[in-house]
Amino acid sequence: AVKCMRYANGLLAALLLAVLSGLLGATSFAQPIVILDDQHPITDLQTSGLTWMDSNAQATVTQLATGKTRPPMDPAQAHTVYALGSQAALWQHYRFMKSADSRQDWVLQFPLPLLDLVTVFQQTPTGDWVGQTAGDTVAVSTWPEPGRYPQFQLALTSDGVHDVYVRIQHATRVNIPVKAISGKARNHRLQVEALVSGMVLGALLLLIVAGTAQSLVYRDRAYGWYALYVSIMTLVAATWTGVAGDMLWSESGAWADLAPGFLSILVGGTAPMVVHHLCGPGAGQKWFEPVAYWLAAASLPMAITYAMVERGTGIIIAGTYVVAVVVLGMRRAIIVWKGRDMVGFWVLAAFMPLALAALLMLASTTGLLPVSSLSQYGLLAGLTLQVPLLLVALNLRSRERHS
Repeated sequence: AVKCMRYANGLLAALLLAVLSGLLGATSFAQPIVILDDQHPITDLQTSGLTWMDSNAQATVTQLATGKTRPPMDPAQAHTVYALGSQAALWQHYRFMKSADSRQDWVLQFPLPLLDLVTVFQQTPTGDWVGQTAGDTVAVSTWPEPGRYPQFQLALTSDGVHDVYVRIQHATRVNIPVKAISGKARNHRLQVEALVSGMVLGALLLLIVAGTAQSLVYRDRAYGWYALYVSIMTLVAATWTGVAGDMLWSESGAWADLAPGFLSILVGGTAPMVVHHLCGPGAGQKWFEPVAYWLAAASLPMAITYAMVERGTGIIIAGTYVVAVVVLGMRRAIIVWKGRDMVGFWVLAAFMPLALAALLMLASTTGLLPVSSLSQYGLLAGLTLQVPLLLVALNLRSRERHS
């Protein structure tokens, strides 16, 4: 009898421990509710939801929200890098509630202009799930909120919890920023972004006009190549920031998806010609001129190849080509600088940030380094820094020729 009592007590304790562990586990993984308050107009949501990776991208929102075989979702982690590829999809689940004194409309933002495809599902009063889609693989004109990057209005009622499911597809490794922002704060941010983009693109357009005019007046082909280089680079800058997709080719999702890599290869093809006309043929370096012409001629076939292959492979091709072009230009600049020509110094200074950015992008794409905002926008920053430095070198060389 004593043995039976001990066994029963041990069994009861084990059952109580299991129940307690289950309750604690459920509490620790409980779905957080994001309270949207006008006093905090911008909320970072990277750690506020649940995520699940759909390996074959076949699940539906109904299966995740109400299905009996609902897959387990894990708490989201900040700065997570996802490698979805062309077959998988990432699901996110958020729960929102407006504070009692909130008078603002709220928007769900994905401030990543190159995000391939994102669909936001919200429930109607009748209980049906309705999805809205945006991303650079669909035409911007069909987005629910056309702009530089995907944005979705949150249909929040004044009371109760509102569930939102998000389905994301992206071909390359990426860290996905997600924010909830009030309508007033969003309008102000859009105005600031438009002002900054307008200033940068306006300055680049001014350099294009100046380079073209000086090429015609002075009959100097170096200015002509510089104007062509800055023209393509301006399109690259507009593409990577989402301005081109919103303003120039809002009706074509396919081209919006191809343009960043395609145009980056073309701008890399014009770079050797700019270096050649800046640095000159040089004694003992006559090999550089035919190599520059061959690299420039290969840019278009390389860009077409990028458009035809799988996106991850295409980015490796584009990154390798840009790195090769930059390294060649830097080598030519170092040789000229060693000859006590300050043009070589300024050309080297112009290509250094571009080389670092291209190497960082290539390393992050191949998985050697984690994806970051620096690796995603470093190429754009390197190109932007390169333009004024090349102009200094061009003015120095032009002054020598005039004298």
